[in-house]
Amino acid sequence: MRPLLFITLLLLTACKSQIDIDTIEQREHSLSYIKGTDKLVDGEVIRKFENGRIASRENYKNGKAIGNWYSYGFDGETVSYGYGIDAKKYEKSLTNLDFTHSFLSINIEGSFAFATLYLDNQKYFDEPKILLKLSKEVFDDYSTKYKIDDLLIYDKQNEYTISKSATLSDNYKIDTVSGKDKKTIFIK
Repeated sequence: MRPLLFITLLLLTACKSQIDIDTIEQREHSLSYIKGTDKLVDGEVIRKFENGRIASRENYKNGKAIGNWYSYGFDGETVSYGYGIDAKKYEKSLTNLDFTHSFLSINIEGSFAFATLYLDNQKYFDEPKILLKLSKEVFDDYSTKYKIDDLLIYDKQNEYTISKSATLSDNYKIDTVSGKDKKTIFIK
């Protein structure tokens, strides 16, 4: 009887409870918190369709979307998937930069893949050389495996799309489109 009780307790503690997306909110640094608390989201966050089926599941660590995620269709089929990575890992190769609240997402939809990077440091958007170095590191890590040719780096006011070719040469071109609320820049 004791082994059965032990196994049951082990399984119960190993299973994390799911967190409904309606119970979380984004705050400063785009970190996710449980609504009405100061508790950062940790664990699996789900969103459901009106029929009760799961529409998406995403893993969070310390308020950031870190780990595997999946989006599903109405019939339960996987529409897209990917994973989030803590961008802090790039501080080692790019010295004197702070990526504490930044995160990278690799997104796969069928045979198409793309990468997005939330960058929580406004001053880096004013220095294209830093964005190019950071993009080169991301491309070195993921472009061959997933055939990623562009990286979208963004925050609330900026959106930069950097092509892999721009990281391979000093002869890149910068195109800027300024909108009402956001500046969009293409580095090719």
